[in-house]
Amino acid sequence: MSIGKVATSKISVAGSQTFVKKRISDTHLKLGIIPVVFDFYDNPYPRLRSDLWRFFSQVASDLNKTNLSILASDIASGKDEIQKASQLLSGENVDILLLAHLCYVPSGQIAPILLDHKVPLLLWSAQPEMQLNPEYLDGNAILMNHSVHGTMDIANVLNRHSRKYGVISGHWQNEKFIAELHQWVQAGCVLRKMVEANPLVLGGRFKDMLDLQLEHEDFIQELGVKKTIIDLQEYVDLVNMVDESLVQDRVQYYTHLFDLDKTLSPQLARKSAKNELALRQLLKRYQSRAIGVNFVNLINQTEVADPLHVAVSILMSEGVGYGAEGDWETAMMMSALQLALGPKCVGFTEIFSVDYVNQRLLLKHWGEGNISLAWEKPRLAYSELDNIKKMEFAVCDFQYKPGVYTLLNLTANNKSEGQLVSIPGVVEAVKLPSCGGVRAMFKPERGGIEKLLADYSYLGGGHHLVIMKGDMDSVCKKISILAGWNYFNLR
Repeated sequence: MSIGKVATSKISVAGSQTFVKKRISDTHLKLGIIPVVFDFYDNPYPRLRSDLWRFFSQVASDLNKTNLSILASDIASGKDEIQKASQLLSGENVDILLLAHLCYVPSGQIAPILLDHKVPLLLWSAQPEMQLNPEYLDGNAILMNHSVHGTMDIANVLNRHSRKYGVISGHWQNEKFIAELHQWVQAGCVLRKMVEANPLVLGGRFKDMLDLQLEHEDFIQELGVKKTIIDLQEYVDLVNMVDESLVQDRVQYYTHLFDLDKTLSPQLARKSAKNELALRQLLKRYQSRAIGVNFVNLINQTEVADPLHVAVSILMSEGVGYGAEGDWETAMMMSALQLALGPKCVGFTEIFSVDYVNQRLLLKHWGEGNISLAWEKPRLAYSELDNIKKMEFAVCDFQYKPGVYTLLNLTANNKSEGQLVSIPGVVEAVKLPSCGGVRAMFKPERGGIEKLLADYSYLGGGHHLVIMKGDMDSVCKKISILAGWNYFNLR
């Protein structure tokens, strides 16, 4: 039993056959494939395994040309071979495991292995022919194209045992099939990376903001993600340890990354840079890719005196997940979406106001957002807050670039089950010169803004949202299927 690894630029599918894999640097999406056949057929049909091998070698070769990292086991026949293939691919940290029925295989040879498997699972009935020609549909043709009821068999058993799985149907040479396969791998990546996010909470939770607090919900416990609450003094110590020469270099970098507001003093720019460097060290210390930040406690800490809006805006553009007011759950989801979709595609926002006449929503937050989504060069602006005492600091100021987007909220329903609610629409090319912060005018695809907002609230949607470039409905739905969550698209 062997397995191909993209890191070596080759993929071994079975036996001595090897397929060259062009190195791909712009994707971390890893698809594992177990092609299965029925060992019962070895005696009555001795050529079937080799015939199916030739078929699967073509499948693997074609899939290897897609923008995915493909790792495939040898053809597996019987419980022992399927068990070994499953173990091998699990050790490769694939984002999703594709169980490819090359012919009928009874569920009893597969189900005991997959029921306790933790990797997201996708079922596919693979067959050579895209079209069945009645004139040539003889016994041999049927033998080579009889996998679909194998998928039905295993799906039935998995479903009865509450093992979550996805199903993809279609011919591998169809472009729609390839696009859907890519989405399934993205969805699997999101689930896997949420668990691995190691989210942090800096500054605690925003008091009484209960819609964001999901950590005790059953679906979070089942997901197995663990957050770490950071003592504020630990972060203060990191701030005080920052090398001043690095601060100056960072400020110089800011002059290229941002337009600096004339009212912003050099001292405030230095404070932002110093806090950014300290935050990077904190994330590195805990090997974290997600952080919930509560600005209130950070601003009131005199040695910080900064909501970290500049720092998190830069980090979001590099793939770090973020949630305001200590919302590590949204940060966790964002970090996973960043890895699956790309760091220049995902940001953080809230719905602030409603334009009932023009049927659109004002998306806004104080001074943080993914700067990769900026319409024009983002501005580093002056801001202040007089809470316990007046504090001054820098924030980001920009609008999201026009285009198609999807808003997504992660929450729980009244059964403590996971729930995703999405709103597709368009960020309009409307300038908002009098409104500071990170903002956009968003027109939902669905008409009737009044009912849309009512429906969102009836579903229990929270007020924190991830904003994603493009129509991400299909990926969101697949995430929910693999996780066993509920999904609602307000389209």
